Amino acid sequence: MIRTTAGISALVILLAGSLCGQTLHINSITTLRQTGTGDNGYTLDGPMMSTSSRRKLLEPVNFSPSGTYHKPVEITDSYGTSGSLSQAAALPKDHIFFFGSFNQNDAYLRPFTPQELNDLYSWSKTGGKMIIACGQRYDGFNLNSTYLNSIWGFDWAYKNPSNFMATALGNSTDIFAGPFGNVSGAAEGGAVQGFFSKIPENSKVLATEQSGNPTLVLDCNTLDLWVADIDAFTVADMVNGGPNSVTQGPALNNVQDHFWVNTIVFMDKLQPLPEISDSSHLLTLNSTYNHYQWFRNNAAVSTSTTAELTATKSGDYYVETMVNGGCIVRSNTVTITIDSIIAPATPTCQVFVPTAFSPDGNSVNDELAVYGDCIKSLHFRVYDRWGELVFETTDRLQHWNGNYKGTAGNRAVFAWTLEATLESGEEINKKGSTVLVR
Repeated sequence: MIRTTAGISALVILLAGSLCGQTLHINSITTLRQTGTGDNGYTLDGPMMSTSSRRKLLEPVNFSPSGTYHKPVEITDSYGTSGSLSQAAALPKDHIFFFGSFNQNDAYLRPFTPQELNDLYSWSKTGGKMIIACGQRYDGFNLNSTYLNSIWGFDWAYKNPSNFMATALGNSTDIFAGPFGNVSGAAEGGAVQGFFSKIPENSKVLATEQSGNPTLVLDCNTLDLWVADIDAFTVADMVNGGPNSVTQGPALNNVQDHFWVNTIVFMDKLQPLPEISDSSHLLTLNSTYNHYQWFRNNAAVSTSTTAELTATKSGDYYVETMVNGGCIVRSNTVTITIDSIIAPATPTCQVFVPTAFSPDGNSVNDELAVYGDCIKSLHFRVYDRWGELVFETTDRLQHWNGNYKGTAGNRAVFAWTLEATLESGEEINKKGSTVLVR
């Protein structure tokens, strides 16, 4: 099933049927807020994407319970007025927000206010997932995202030609080795190409251009994905007559097609921020991660590198996890107070005599004995069916091998009596029977 919402999109496709299982939710700023020359249409309902990338995203052959990636997609195009982006702070944290290429300074564009960009950043910092392809600053198209970049800590440099070449880390992600096929790299398109000239220290580079400068980066501070050129996801290069462009229709025809849909899969599978739950001092997490390291009072619990931990000491506990893409992310901190550790109760003394034994020499249940670690002394007697005493001992380590007067006994039922004193001082008397099996 495919759905679009908000009543703003020019493209609405609704297939009959009910949503099965989870739905992949993607939010995008409507193209009504992006009408300026040079950046027109870089949204999921804009002309540069709706005829190619967006249709590919929606096609059930790719995204549906029966598609290659088994989730239907719901796209919301909204935030068309100045200040409205602050509403994104209320989005569920498992949603994806696609932030295209925008001109911050055009007089005829409805610009983003600092407050709404800060609100969007706050949503991202608390677990929201973003794809941001907005690094450009190029006078020819009057693109300027300086304020946006300053919030996230990136900067961008122009370079033509430029592209996406997967790093070793990138090759381990769904972007370059995902359900829609392996991708070695992807091309930037159009006239505005480049790379990130500055990235936060706590980042993972998933792709570079020819000289090794980063073009695809996972920000470990926010778990947002930064893409150096929006045209890697659009039809821009096709418009300019080049071959490296996302194509139209549901079929995956080239590298750009695979790069786009695999990117959506990567973001959908990117784990949420780890959160610890405490149930009677058993600490568990809200998702499955690639690696775990637990800490108590800022010291590593060296024996605990699994998904859960039983807290046996008072202290402040947190865990560092590795998410897809290689970022190490720290959880919330849980304070555990253990006033006292109650020693386990002394187990009830168990004294028993087997109901059968088989003296056949196979070293398994060959002898009849009284069992119980808590026996201080005993008097054990065994009688045949006529009441004749065939075995007697006061040594708890002495066992009966089934012989009587030098002759091996045949299969029969034997009665026994037991008088014993336990380590606790308790005296017991037991009677029973056992079968000698030949």
